[in-house]
Amino acid sequence: MVIQNRRRWLASARAACARSLELDVNQDPGLLLQAGRVHRWLGGYSAASSSLRDVLRLDPENVPARRELAELHARGMRLRRALLLYRSILATDPGADLGRSFQETFSYVFRWIFATSVIVGFSSALAQVAESYPDSSAHAGRIFFGFVLVLMVAWPTLQLLSVLGPVLRLLRELRGIVLQAALVLAMAVSAGAVSWTSGAVAAGSFVAFLASFAGYRVAEKRGWSL
Repeated sequence: MVIQNRRRWLASARAACARSLELDVNQDPGLLLQAGRVHRWLGGYSAASSSLRDVLRLDPENVPARRELAELHARGMRLRRALLLYRSILATDPGADLGRSFQETFSYVFRWIFATSVIVGFSSALAQVAESYPDSSAHAGRIFFGFVLVLMVAWPTLQLLSVLGPVLRLLRELRGIVLQAALVLAMAVSAGAVSWTSGAVAAGSFVAFLASFAGYRVAEKRGWSL
């Protein structure tokens, strides 16, 4: 019953939003901004992005719309666009409080690398065990996992490097980010080592992977910083 009521309410909200935009012949930026927020809340990220871009087309200096659009870009791992929008907000309003938005942006990056590293690290460890069996193709599998890890980690990393100045500034300002960044990168490196090495080196890399995995989860929960 609760789920059905929620679905009906969400459908009504979406319909009301669409109807309001149809009646808004003058394209009021405030209404478009609210429409973008409604679409985002309902999970319609593409429609939300379209509404927010319309706001900025009508009112390029609209800070709330830029913030909302930056958060959508960050959620979609379009990090360079997100950080450039945040930088433009600070240029317009140097006193803007973007701490939470910055924290969420880096959290998306860390979760992306964390999830990829976990999958590759444990899969490669299992492949190491499977290699002891005759006619096993596990060796090729773990090498493949290593290349997948590099590609998945390189995507957000290259985006951040393209706007390195703002990134370094944010890393200095955000509590807990530096330690979390170090631990999640240690996870990625050790997971890659498990994929591409063997014997004692791979075993040691897996221990380092587990240690950085545990450390990251603790740091994320407690917000520790260097």
